[in-house]
Amino acid sequence: MLRGSEEIKSEWLSGNIFDTNPRDWRDLQDHVAKVFREIGCVDVKTPYKLLGVRTTKEVDVYAVDGSVVPSMTIACECKYWESAVPQGVVLEFRSVLEDSGVNRGFIISKFGFQSGAFDAARNTPVVLENFDGFMNLFFDKWLTAMSLRLRDVSDRLFPFFDIYWFESLPALPEHKIQLFDQLRSDYRVLLTAARIVDGTKVPVSIGIVARNPEIIMPLKALRIASYRQFFDVLFSMAERALADFCSLFGLDPARFGEESPISNG
Repeated sequence: MLRGSEEIKSEWLSGNIFDTNPRDWRDLQDHVAKVFREIGCVDVKTPYKLLGVRTTKEVDVYAVDGSVVPSMTIACECKYWESAVPQGVVLEFRSVLEDSGVNRGFIISKFGFQSGAFDAARNTPVVLENFDGFMNLFFDKWLTAMSLRLRDVSDRLFPFFDIYWFESLPALPEHKIQLFDQLRSDYRVLLTAARIVDGTKVPVSIGIVARNPEIIMPLKALRIASYRQFFDVLFSMAERALADFCSLFGLDPARFGEESPISNG
């Protein structure tokens, strides 16, 4: 399945939301739940008991998407089976959604679906996908959400790099200046790579940075080759950076940058 936003496809990064496929049924369930958490859904639970008008049914993953009005409720069944999901499973799931009032349902199957299953899902809120198809459906939204999170992180670190906001920090003793300069050098790659969204809050340059050797070479030196690695490595680096800078200045990392100096600019 092609992704909708061609401009955010990287010439350098590979893969999808995850680099590896789930190893078992629990792993599949956890991966699906993680996708919904990372795209910004709230109240994500796995498993979850849906309370219907006539019955109560446990589903593998439940989430609420608050990015739309009114909020959309989502339920998922994760089938790590060695056989194709039959029509009867879809019919039962349809009934559960209708009884509970859930807006959208996904059945994610390791081995695919029987032809009758697609007939049963047609013109209903039920979406049938294998795991790759499920990731493709949410890739653009995931990339946008993760990019915005990374920008928020870089905004918190911005005062340590910008000459104007540096004046708002506590005075640094002379003997710590060299260490401060070293930290700025060590973590500059994070601040540069994190500036991957523009004012419209749409990721625009994960692909563009692949053409800029000043950005791409430090990231390649970190062995970043996939989208998942890009965010995992940089979020981990950001946590260390904030701790190191705050320790140097005697600040509380839990409170520093709660109101970013540039987030409202």
